[in-house]
Amino acid sequence: MKRLLITPLAACLLMSLAACSGSAPSSQASSVTPEVETTPEPTAEPEKSEEETGIVGNDTLGYLDYSAYGDHFVEVDDVDGSIVLVSTDKRCTITIELLGEVSEGTLEDAADTIWHDLEAKGFTGIKGAKTAIGERDALQIYCEREYEDFDGQILTTVCYVTTNDHDQYVGIRFRGPQNLWEDENGKVYHPDIFDLKDLAEKNWTFSK
Repeated sequence: MKRLLITPLAACLLMSLAACSGSAPSSQASSVTPEVETTPEPTAEPEKSEEETGIVGNDTLGYLDYSAYGDHFVEVDDVDGSIVLVSTDKRCTITIELLGEVSEGTLEDAADTIWHDLEAKGFTGIKGAKTAIGERDALQIYCEREYEDFDGQILTTVCYVTTNDHDQYVGIRFRGPQNLWEDENGKVYHPDIFDLKDLAEKNWTFSK
């Protein structure tokens, strides 16, 4: 009797195991690779060019950082290798130029070149003074002139003459309105000549 019961029980157990093994998912079917969300690498910002940062110059003429007034000026090409910046209303100008070799004369001689040029162009009230650009000896020339293009407004020009690292004389000229000049809307105009004078004394250097 026991033997008769064991046989059908064993058969039921085998069928039960077979059914379980048939319904279980295979390990291959369950191995679905989940999608991983990837964060893109941040793109490095391109380095700004000297024009974009408001710096112009070279090893000969020095480097001028005019970024404080970068929105006011545009650069103009010059055939003599000078750097010329003109304000959008053409009232202010900045010119950096090579004046000659040290072997050709003294700093005073180089300043005289600018002085005579200013006289020839009708500037008045020309004055000179000793000053410095950083640790470099420099001479300053101050003058003014009336401009028909600006309804007879008197604009002031300030020039500096100094030496670069190659035993050459270089000069920088600024032209701009005198202090407290107001535009047609009653707003005090900047940069005025004193703003530009500070650019030379603080932001004209001979190393990057």
